[in-house]
Amino acid sequence: MEPRASKFTFFISYFDAYTKLKNSEDKIAFFEGLVNYAFYGTVPEIENDYVMGMLCLAMPNIEKSIKNSVKGSENGKKGGAP
Repeated sequence: MEPRASKFTFFISYFDAYTKLKNSEDKIAFFEGLVNYAFYGTVPEIENDYVMGMLCLAMPNIEKSIKNSVKGSENGKKGGAP
């Protein structure tokens, strides 16, 4: 599968959410879900509603981060002008 992005902004709030999780399985599910969504656009199927809810809150920020990255790259090709 081809990645849709090569980078995204990782906010401190993502890490704060990650540290609130109690067990390793949930931490792995959250991190892998976050990264897979950012790079491949894959919405994870996570059984833990709490973890899935945290990911749903992060998804709009990830979308905006990717959109801004693409826009910045396009503007850079024009010498930085929007």
